[in-house]
Amino acid sequence: MLYEDAAPYYYLTDQVKGRPHTADIRFLFIDEAQDYTNMQIAYLKNLFPQARITLLGDIDQAVHRHTAEGLSILSTAQHQEENVEQITLLQSYRSTATIMNFAKELLPNESNVIPFQREGTLPTVRQFQDRYTYEDALKQEVVAWEGREKLAILTKTMDEAQQLLHDLPGGVQLIQEHTDSFRENVLVAPAYLAKGIEFDRVIIAEVSEENYHTARDRHMLYTSATRAMHQLDVFVIGEPPKFIEHVPSDRFQRIAE
Repeated sequence: MLYEDAAPYYYLTDQVKGRPHTADIRFLFIDEAQDYTNMQIAYLKNLFPQARITLLGDIDQAVHRHTAEGLSILSTAQHQEENVEQITLLQSYRSTATIMNFAKELLPNESNVIPFQREGTLPTVRQFQDRYTYEDALKQEVVAWEGREKLAILTKTMDEAQQLLHDLPGGVQLIQEHTDSFRENVLVAPAYLAKGIEFDRVIIAEVSEENYHTARDRHMLYTSATRAMHQLDVFVIGEPPKFIEHVPSDRFQRIAE
């Protein structure tokens, strides 16, 4: 069964066979709600008919195809016929102000997020002309990483993450769907599995105009950038995405390799 088909399948199953006894549940909290579909929420409302539902999420971190184009359940327009109270929180606490100010510029629309006033180093955009120098630089960063802090190398897809794990030196852990602990200090993951997690340093890998050019890609890049608490590096192969070129030059440091 495809992921997208699960909610309607179980909804119809419950209508035919009867739903589980969940009527005594009074409160339901759903995190990362920006990536839930209308059908998934409808199924949950049917499953918990007496519950007050709280949806928590950030529309700008919608990374799935059905929500990155503006169809998130959190969109105000979808609640005009319902009894919904919307509370908007704008203060950001995870990343330094320099990282957050850079990340906000990646979004297609102006962001109202207020960065926490904790200064740090500017994010870097390291531009490599060929894959050999790019891969060599990544390996050097992994070997040089010391201490107890976490370095996350984030990719766009799981295939890219698995290839990186194969290419990098030992002592690197791949984050997968069922990962429940971080054993290593260097981690590799696709951006969609890093949502809700924070790392001391983030390297966004495999960035190029070819790989990042859609509306969904912008949200993916923003999500990756905002995983970093103290240091952010964007590793670009060839030409950078156009939406990075549009970021004001005082928001990052460009390094040509």
